[in-house]
Amino acid sequence: MALRYSRFGMVDSVPRATRRVSIDELADLLADPPRASVAFLAHDEVHLIPVRVCRKGDGFLLGFRAEALTPRTGTVATLLVDAGVFTPELRGVRLRGVVDGLADGGPDEELTWCLLVADQVVAWDYSKLRRSGR
Repeated sequence: MALRYSRFGMVDSVPRATRRVSIDELADLLADPPRASVAFLAHDEVHLIPVRVCRKGDGFLLGFRAEALTPRTGTVATLLVDAGVFTPELRGVRLRGVVDGLADGGPDEELTWCLLVADQVVAWDYSKLRRSGR
């Protein structure tokens, strides 16, 4: 329970809700995401590129079309994988990390693959909205 405050001091306890889940709870979404995009800075501009995503160990393979701009090794990038249209269906994962170079062996030979090693992970699922212990 969270405490609610007014300008006169503590008023009462108010329950909080959370939609956070672990990344493992969204394994099905990461296995076949309907939408995935990566954002990164290149040439002093932010680029947002649609990608294919495959989980590889602790990292994520990002598949870019051959004509697309790809991030350089060491570039900080943010990957967004999401699904759903209406609020109760919304779920997704945001991963922020460093691109660790080009990778071989992606599932689609027509794409250029690179590895993203995530250092921040945020996952949500509105269908699992519940009270938080905080």
